[in-house]
Amino acid sequence: MTDPLETPAAPSGAAAVFGERMPIATAFVAILADTGVSHGLIGPREVPRLWDRHVLNCAVIEDAFPSGARVIDVGSGAGLPGLALAITRSDLDVHLVEPMLRRTKWLSETVAALHLDNVTVHRGRAEEFAGVLSAPWATARAVARLDKLARWCVPLLADRGTLVAMKFEMSLLESKLDTQPAQARERARNVGRMVDDAIATVGRVTRELRPGILKDFGLAAAIESQGEDFAQRTGITCNILCTDHDLDPDYDTALAFFRIFQEALTNVSKHARGTQVDVRLMQEGDEAVLEITDDGCGIGAADLLKPRSFGLRGIRERMSSLGGTLELSPVAPHGTRLVLRAPLRPGHPEDPQNTTRSTPA
Repeated sequence: MTDPLETPAAPSGAAAVFGERMPIATAFVAILADTGVSHGLIGPREVPRLWDRHVLNCAVIEDAFPSGARVIDVGSGAGLPGLALAITRSDLDVHLVEPMLRRTKWLSETVAALHLDNVTVHRGRAEEFAGVLSAPWATARAVARLDKLARWCVPLLADRGTLVAMKFEMSLLESKLDTQPAQARERARNVGRMVDDAIATVGRVTRELRPGILKDFGLAAAIESQGEDFAQRTGITCNILCTDHDLDPDYDTALAFFRIFQEALTNVSKHARGTQVDVRLMQEGDEAVLEITDDGCGIGAADLLKPRSFGLRGIRERMSSLGGTLELSPVAPHGTRLVLRAPLRPGHPEDPQNTTRSTPA
């Protein structure tokens, strides 16, 4: 076992950021330099820059969040920016989402060692928590393409929520300001392009995940529109029967149905290799029912028992949070039928759907 690397000294400005919680921040940096490196969460070459490039770089965004805000940090890894925010702001309710077991164990051990009672660690992919975990604020260090990052984070945001994405490019820009002004100007242009791309990308993904047609025209129209777009894009026939266009579930249920419908279509085109999808939206008693059947390769009995198969865990949890159910079964001669059921509940006055709706042309 290698000896831990020497913990870097805190820069003079750190105390101004962390205040009376400076000892906790110092302990966090020491953990990063020790088990953070041995667990592969921080590269050894990054240890001298733990304060300025990592911990302080994350903590300085704390002014972006109002008092008592609930924040979801996606892909936490080494707890950045989530733990840095939780240290500098004890009033924040921080939720760390990380899919890898060894990382979540490290995060839980670190939270316990630092006595952070405002942090909760969740193991799983971000998309599995859509409809189960939500907050007005989501953070992420942008280690993936912005469109992928937005698809992970936006479903976790409450209505009108805010995504705070961070790029290393800003710290690289700062390091060049005095010594290499020409490179600094070029990096400034790169940052400007990234910001423009980020705004466009998040806006596009948000429209896909929270479509305006769902709010303006209702679930039936949104499903019909998505089905038509899917058929045109993939060449796969999509037959949609909405037996009750007046079906009006609350917005959370409608959004969950729509998101799962999107996931089902993606599965048909990417994995099931189907040529036709039949969709029925109807009301049965006091339940809204969405049935999706494809003629693809089907799903075996063993696959149904796998908790992560086809994202089933996330779908089941999403339906469970609505008081609903998911039924998945094979169909003859080949294919899969997915049935969603959820109780019809009256919309709340603040629901986006609970407004005067137009009739689509």
